[in-house]
Amino acid sequence: MIAADLPPTVARFPCSVEISIDAPGWQSEITAALGIYSQLSGTAFTEGGNGIHFVVKPSLGSRKGVESLGVWSPMTATISLTPAAALSHNARLRIALHEIGHAMWQDHSDEPDSVMSPLINPRFTVHTLSPNDAERIRAAGCKNYV
Repeated sequence: MIAADLPPTVARFPCSVEISIDAPGWQSEITAALGIYSQLSGTAFTEGGNGIHFVVKPSLGSRKGVESLGVWSPMTATISLTPAAALSHNARLRIALHEIGHAMWQDHSDEPDSVMSPLINPRFTVHTLSPNDAERIRAAGCKNYV
């Protein structure tokens, strides 16, 4: 699949995104997740205040009776994360990958091995992108928006 073959609903990633991280306990996982997206899409993530903001909030609420561990808010360009202490490194990495995916215009996936699956099964330890996730990002590539 090449970018021209993508359905019209698939947006391309911006080539440069500023980030700010105010998320104690999440720094290494956010950095690792951004590195994965950067490598696949060509997007450069740099420290700055005008892009995606990462914050920790004590409670993120729930959806369909399931407590949220991460939430992407497009109106404020904020990824809110649950406090890190209760989560393993792999869980934090998976949540960071998932929420950055939303910030980079990915929807939930029905594929059980996709990092964009909306639910985390405690026995399921996906903490990286599935081959299909990676191919979607690689195929979309990045685009300089004016």
